[in-house]
Amino acid sequence: MSNAKKTGKSKFLGDDLNDLINKSQFVKESPKTGPQKRNKSAAPAIQEDDVSRLMIDQQVSMKKRKISACQASETPQKVRDAIMQQIESRQQCNDLMLNNLSNIITKLDANQAQMIENQDKLEQLTGALLKCIQQSSAAHKQNLKLLWDFHDTFKKRYEEMNVLHKAENEKLSEEIEDDLKNLEQKLIMETKRSGWDNVRRTIFHAMQNDL
Repeated sequence: MSNAKKTGKSKFLGDDLNDLINKSQFVKESPKTGPQKRNKSAAPAIQEDDVSRLMIDQQVSMKKRKISACQASETPQKVRDAIMQQIESRQQCNDLMLNNLSNIITKLDANQAQMIENQDKLEQLTGALLKCIQQSSAAHKQNLKLLWDFHDTFKKRYEEMNVLHKAENEKLSEEIEDDLKNLEQKLIMETKRSGWDNVRRTIFHAMQNDL
């Protein structure tokens, strides 16, 4: 829309300049000269020189007007060409800038989408890792509880067994002491009995020998 307006303005400007130039060309080329009084005393050669000089001046003036008209007719085209070049330059710059901005925005959108995808993957991995850690922690806690239960059971059984063995050892010690005492008394009795038997046998042999 802006290009059409600028082109229309430049066209109207060229038309105005052309009209101005054309009007200037149709201006009466020579000033009005009133009827000259013939000087009867002037020579005919002098009148011919004036006419030839006037014609030369008119030809020179016409050539100058033609040159000015050509230059004036070329000026609007130059203006239009300059304006069109500026419009094309601005359009190229605009297209290049829009293309670059579009590429940058496209890349940023792709990077944003990739970042969101990576964030989702990271959240999934983090959730899976947390779940794995929770499961490992629960399993470790369960194993630790089992070890503590085993420790408490072993300690309790050890203490009970220690008390039982201690009581059995004390009872066995008492029984051994009793057995030793009984054996000792038995040995003493047997020793005494065997001593008396020896004494009796000795006495009996002695009596037999005396007899």
